[in-house]
Amino acid sequence: AAYGKSIRYRIDDGGVVWDGFSEITKQTLEAAARRRSTPWEIIQGDKEHSASNNALIEALESSANQFVPTRFSYEEFKNLHGDLIFGGQQPKRALDAIKERLSDDGYFLRTGIQVKKNGAKGNGFMVQRIDSVEPEQIIV
Repeated sequence: AAYGKSIRYRIDDGGVVWDGFSEITKQTLEAAARRRSTPWEIIQGDKEHSASNNALIEALESSANQFVPTRFSYEEFKNLHGDLIFGGQQPKRALDAIKERLSDDGYFLRTGIQVKKNGAKGNGFMVQRIDSVEPEQIIV
């Protein structure tokens, strides 16, 4: 069965007063227990992770070309967008985590490919804007 929202309450004058809904979920409590931290630390970490993902998505979308695949080595992309563009994760893992969201936005991402630039080979990825314009239907 699905779990509902968690409620937030406070104790006031010896009674319990409803104070809205809480951001803390069952998964938050389980993660806090596994990591031996507080639920607040887990929620803050999720918000930071989401912010770094958004920055990575914006960088990829601005770098993509609609007509030809754009290839980058992981190092080249770090040099262009800063060392923290992958959010402190391994580049392939960070890119794989946002692949589905990019696909929903109309971008194709392929990771773990060999990239050759200026005679140097390295691990990297390819990103391309997919033409998502659908032809208009003509009634005959």
